[in-house]
Amino acid sequence: MRRQLTAAIAASLFIGGASASAAYPGANGQIAFSQKCNVMVTSENGEQPTVLVDSDDCAFAGTWAPSGKRLLVVVGGDTFRNDLFIARSTGELVRELVDLPGGQGGGTWSPNGHRIVFSNITRSHPGELYKVRADGSELVRLTSKEDYGDRAPQWSPTARRIAFVSDRNGSDDIWIMSASGKNLRPLTENITRCDDCAQDTFGGIDSPSWSPSGEQLLFSANKPPESSSVYVMDADGSNLHRLGEGTGPVWSPDGQRIVFHKRRLGKLVTSKVDGSDVRELAGTDDGFGPDWQPRP
Repeated sequence: MRRQLTAAIAASLFIGGASASAAYPGANGQIAFSQKCNVMVTSENGEQPTVLVDSDDCAFAGTWAPSGKRLLVVVGGDTFRNDLFIARSTGELVRELVDLPGGQGGGTWSPNGHRIVFSNITRSHPGELYKVRADGSELVRLTSKEDYGDRAPQWSPTARRIAFVSDRNGSDDIWIMSASGKNLRPLTENITRCDDCAQDTFGGIDSPSWSPSGEQLLFSANKPPESSSVYVMDADGSNLHRLGEGTGPVWSPDGQRIVFHKRRLGKLVTSKVDGSDVRELAGTDDGFGPDWQPRP
């Protein structure tokens, strides 16, 4: 019963795709995703998913390293007590990444795999961003403020920038900063026109995901009268287009497709990057937080 409740909590917290990651260039490997307190893997060819990471606590939100040989996994299921672990591509948990009070999540790797950026939530701070070496050393806090939350950081494939979600201006928006935590600016705050959208007011923005080239960003957002939808824009915030209903979008390593959770179907799907050719992934009912493994 505890695992069932924890799974429901995890899904409610992460179904918006907060674990979405940058897509590092390579061939398309396995798709990791969260389902019923396990990190699962599947492929785009219709195979049934298998369990990759199983833990006594809830394990979810797996994100692949650029090498495709390691992944980050959140273990816990409680917002204020989640821990990030490094796992092998075969699913064994190797070690905890850092020892911090609060709950860690949203971790992604730098393009060379040497560092990790992640969010940490405590009862006094709704979201701070940190970066740390992959061995757990040289922990640096990038953002901190008591009256707003930063989350879902995503390191760009060029290594120079980090995209993240913040409500520091009163509502959720995608922001960009340098890898050192400087030069912060919003990308979606001043969006006033979308040719594919019915209205101009966004809400519930989440899940930024870089394209393998670093030239575009996917994200999900609520934009009445539609339910949560997947959008794509250029990395400077221009050329915005709606791709269709869904949450938590992530690019494939070859840059030709995306994977996301389609709420109306209750499962994961892939599509072309223009939103066409939607294909359901078998056995992914109630799955969320997908990430596509890069292979050399």
